[in-house]
Parts: sequence; C-alpha cells; structure tokens
Amino acid sequence: AVKKGDTLLEIDSAAIKRQLAAVENEALVARANLARAEADAKVTEQADALAARQQEDALKEAQDGVKWFDNVDGPHMLKQVDLLLQQSQNQVNDEQDELDQLKKMYKGEELTVATADIVVKRAVRNLELAKTVFGMQQERANKIRTFSYPITKQRIHDALEAAKEQYALYQTANAQSKVLRQTGLAAVRAGAAAAELRLSDIKADSEKLTVRAPADGVVSYGQIVGGNWQGGDARALRVGEKVAAQAVLLTLYTPGRMRVVADLPETRFFAVQPGQKASVSPVAYPELKYEGMCDAVPRTAAGSGAGAVYAQTISTGDVDTRLVPGMKAQVHMDVPLVDNVLLVPTTAVANSTVSLKVGDNIESRHVMTGRSDGKMIEVISGLRDGDEVLTQAKQ
Repeated sequence: AVKKGDTLLEIDSAAIKRQLAAVENEALVARANLARAEADAKVTEQADALAARQQEDALKEAQDGVKWFDNVDGPHMLKQVDLLLQQSQNQVNDEQDELDQLKKMYKGEELTVATADIVVKRAVRNLELAKTVFGMQQERANKIRTFSYPITKQRIHDALEAAKEQYALYQTANAQSKVLRQTGLAAVRAGAAAAELRLSDIKADSEKLTVRAPADGVVSYGQIVGGNWQGGDARALRVGEKVAAQAVLLTLYTPGRMRVVADLPETRFFAVQPGQKASVSPVAYPELKYEGMCDAVPRTAAGSGAGAVYAQTISTGDVDTRLVPGMKAQVHMDVPLVDNVLLVPTTAVANSTVSLKVGDNIESRHVMTGRSDGKMIEVISGLRDGDEVLTQAKQ
C-alpha cells in the first residue's frame, strides 16, 4: 500500500546529469550566439541605413551637379569666355581710339618732339599689348568652347552615371546582404530554439527518473497482459540493473475501483451496444454480484490463439476492495431477441455453402448468413423452412 507522492521507483540520474550539464552549456552558447547575432543584425541595419542615405545623397549630388552645370555653371562658363573676349576686344578698340586721338592732338599742339614721341610710343605699346591679350583670349575662348567645356560637361554627366551604377550595385548588394543576414539570424534562432528544446526535454526526462505514486493505492510488480500478470517477480529488479524502454515495471491500482475487460469474438462483440447492461460475478467471490454497463470502445480487433477478439470494457462502479487486477469474472449480457429467424447449426455452413438433401441426392447450395450465437447461425437467403441440410458441411 502506498500514499500519493510516495517514491515507487528511482532510476540512476548520473548519466542524465552529465547530459544535462552538456546541454545547459550548449544552451548558454546558443543564447550568447543569438544575443550577438541579434546585436550584429541591429548594428548592421543601422550601418545599412547610413550607407543607404550616403548613396542616396551621392546620387542626388550627382543629379544636382548635372542640373546646375546644364542650367548655371555651363552657361556661365561660356558666357564668361564671351565676356572676357569682349573685354579684350574693347581694350584693343579703346587703345586704338586713344592712339588715334593722341596723334591728332599732338599734331595740332606745339609740344616738343620728344614729348610726342614718348606719349605716342606708349600708346602704341599699349595697343600692341591689348592686341596680344585679345589674341590670347580668343585662343583661350576657343579652347574652352571646344575642349574644356565639353570635357567638364562629360565628366559631370559621367559622374551622374557612375553614381547611378554605384547606387544600383549598392541596392543589389544590400538586398543580398539583408537576405543572408536574415537567414543567418534565423539559423541562429533555430539553433537556440533547438538547444532550449533539448534542455527542456532533458530536464523533463530527469524529473521523470523518480516515479511517485499519483494517488493512494496498491502497487504491484509487473503488469496485466491478456488478463494474466507478467513480470511480477520483485527479485528481477535489483539496484544497478538496466531496464528496457517501454517496459512496465510496476502497476498501481486503487482497491474498490476497477473495470472488467472481456475479450469477445467477432460474432458476439458486434451484438453488444454501448450502454448495454451486463452482470458481473467474480470467480473468486461468486457471492458478489455487480451490475455494469458496456463502454463505447474502438472496434479494433486483437489477435489471440483462438483468432481475432475485441476488447469490451464494462464499468461496474465501486467494487469490493478484496478484488485485485487480474482476477477472473463471469459476465452475462442479454442481447435483444430476434423472432422468426431461420437457423442452421454453425457446423452446417462452410464457405457460405450448405449441403442440402434433395431426394436421394446431396447438393451444395450458396447461402447468405447473418447473426450467430456460436451454436446456431441465421440464414438470410438460400434456404427455406423445412429444407434438410447436413449438420456437418462438406468442405
């Protein structure tokens, strides 16, 4: 007899403790890896956001550079060339006018020849210098229009195309990096989840190494198989011995609370309906009588030495506490009676065929059979009342 919570069985936990320590270490490493992966993913996302903004800014700067060059800098560059060239042209014209005017002025004035020579020579030199500068400005203007301006414009437009290509490459690389980062993080999370699951399983297993009584009752070694006790020798369980997986070592039951299991052949099992009443009488205590009720059970056959049988359970409520699992009982169930049924002995039917006497001859006739009580069997078609059949069918 045991009380609820009493220890029934203890399995050595040394091996599973070693496994638990190893799995706990794996779980710690997996948690650390997950924390690092999540932190790296967060930092990488921030870096990607910064890089994306920089790439967008670079592309926008290149686009703005083209727009400003086409609308402002380029036209101003050409216009400045024209202005400088015009300025040089004006300088030449001014110097020429000044020289002409000096020649007229000194021609009419009574000045010394030396003074006139000095002033006129200076004006001539200034005119020649202005013409030289104007020629240089013309050449520089031609160079800017035909060489410098096209190169500058092409560089600015090339910079825009390069920025577009760089931005497209960045988007492709960033998309691939994002997928790889997500898959890597998912793999780390899956690994961490698997480690946590292993840890949970090992902990759950370790807690089950000590088996305690789930309720007050009586515990016996072994189990009931086919109504018979198996493995009931307590000497088979010694300290240090190993046990096989799925083995039933102990059976706990509550005295006074049991049920009857009746193995019925197919001919009887399907005649029983769930909820049908049954009378139960223990063989060891025939003076005890119990009224039971047939439970609804799966209609699945189990093999036995006598062929396929079906387990029908019968609930009886509280019974005498002297009854223990494995005892035998007699069960009686009244099935509904059927009137006006054509019957023949079960031995008269073989392979749905009976041997029928017709005059002095014996003929074989196919019949359709129905229910049976084990001795007699119902004939639904193939025979008529009064036909003579052999009680032992011919094979």
